[in-house]
Amino acid sequence: MLVNHEHRLLTKAARSTNGRISVKRALDRAWPSDHGHLCSLESRGDFVWLGEQAGPHIGGTFATWQITDAGLVRLQRLPV
Repeated sequence: MLVNHEHRLLTKAARSTNGRISVKRALDRAWPSDHGHLCSLESRGDFVWLGEQAGPHIGGTFATWQITDAGLVRLQRLPV
């Protein structure tokens, strides 16, 4: 059974046009809690990490993941 943040992140990625989800690093260089959640989902095979890139604004760094087929299957098997 998925916890709420796992369901939320899988759903958000599945609904995006390219199957990707990104989180932005804070100005103090800390990552939001979703970064850790996405790393956990990556270790389970639901996401693959695509890397970090600078955003369009100074100081903006984003980490991006792509939902995998396994992640889509896990999401589809959830009760409605």
